Amino acid sequence: MENRQKLAVVLVTYNRAADLRITLTQLSKMQDEFDHLIVVNNCSTDDTAAVLHELKSEFLINFDSLTLDQNRGGAGGFHAGVKFAVNLPVDWIWMSDDDAIPQAGCLVTLLTYATSQNNVYGSTAIVKDSSNGELCWPAFRLDKFGRRAFPNAEKHDELDAIQEVTMIPFLGFMVSRKMAQEVGPPNLNYFISGDDVEYGIRMQAAGAKLYQIRDSTVIHPRIPHYHVKFLWKRRSCIRMDAWRRYFDVRNRIWNAWLRTGYLGALATTGAMLLRLIFTLVCEKNRLSQISAYLRGMRDGLFYFGKSENRPAILSKYQ
Repeated sequence: MENRQKLAVVLVTYNRAADLRITLTQLSKMQDEFDHLIVVNNCSTDDTAAVLHELKSEFLINFDSLTLDQNRGGAGGFHAGVKFAVNLPVDWIWMSDDDAIPQAGCLVTLLTYATSQNNVYGSTAIVKDSSNGELCWPAFRLDKFGRRAFPNAEKHDELDAIQEVTMIPFLGFMVSRKMAQEVGPPNLNYFISGDDVEYGIRMQAAGAKLYQIRDSTVIHPRIPHYHVKFLWKRRSCIRMDAWRRYFDVRNRIWNAWLRTGYLGALATTGAMLLRLIFTLVCEKNRLSQISAYLRGMRDGLFYFGKSENRPAILSKYQ
């Protein structure tokens, strides 16, 4: 372990003191796998501060906790954490949520596969209490033309040991300090949902490839999905409250802007209209869901043009 590259872990937490305690306890048992821990507290109002104070003594490595002046969402938390981490004497930065529990060997396995600091490497998130290694997110492999393909794996043992994918969630997203300095931190304007996709798009725009590592695993609660069969195809939708639905819709459209410009944003808006129909059939609080969709589509189409909502690397759209 003496010759391994140095790694900083960035955790973002908000009002999940119990989950944070479990994750920090696990990380305390893995201290030989990383060198610096940064916990970003998104202005939590529960016992998060007490948990951080209590468990800090369990770590012999460097431990920094950053408390933001307000809840800036996952995107704002990772933005702050990465901005802090790029100034540390480390080679890599690993980002994850407070309820994702890394398994022993998770980080050292990633570092073993991390052969180029110009690429991004991701852990594999497995559903908590899953009996068959179900993945929290299906793995989307790139086809031979470099386009998004259908998911080629929904279970852990269906994955290749390492495979190039189209996105890596912030459930074990590892980027080199070099790339983070070049590309910048995650876009805090996303607040929540799709911020990991946006960061991956920027990494790819800078020449990086995204690789998912099968045996670097984290355990994470199940993402609540429901399935709708439409035009002979089963479509998967995420169940979420209306306040979050707004960000999910808006940020999907913003990410389409980044990938394919105005036409892509229009096409994604059309897809959101279809998802709205599914939501009205399968979810409660229909009026608030309709409002969230419509506001998200409006802001996705018309507020992406604001310069503060776009990373400088994509200035070709300005």
